[in-house]
Amino acid sequence: MALDPPTHEFNNPRHIGATVMWQVKPMYEYLVGIDHKTGKLVPQLATEWALENGGTAIRYKLRQGVQFQGGYGEFTAKDVVHSWKDLIRDDSEGGYQVALIKKFVDTVEPVASHEVLVKMKAINADVFNVISEEEAGFEI
Repeated sequence: MALDPPTHEFNNPRHIGATVMWQVKPMYEYLVGIDHKTGKLVPQLATEWALENGGTAIRYKLRQGVQFQGGYGEFTAKDVVHSWKDLIRDDSEGGYQVALIKKFVDTVEPVASHEVLVKMKAINADVFNVISEEEAGFEI
């Protein structure tokens, strides 16, 4: 496999486009993963998800007990909100994935310590792929 070298070197997903993300992808996880044999969406950091509000929101129940490396504590809804806010910052250079997240997602709100509600700007079936491991656009 051959790829153009990145124009910048970063480990932060908001500064990395899809074509150079592969080298740091193993250190991130997603709310929803992908089974590489079947192509089906599978639980990763989220244990389950469901559409709400007529298809304009997705409620994710988060896996409990997931620890960050280095003793930084347990993964919670606040980490999902932080990751989303960091990803969509104005100085983001993350390519089309970040652009799609900005286009599709209105807010990410904590509902409980291990539950978030992703509110979309409009009904859009592509949002599942955009924020899953398939599109590599919502790294945590």
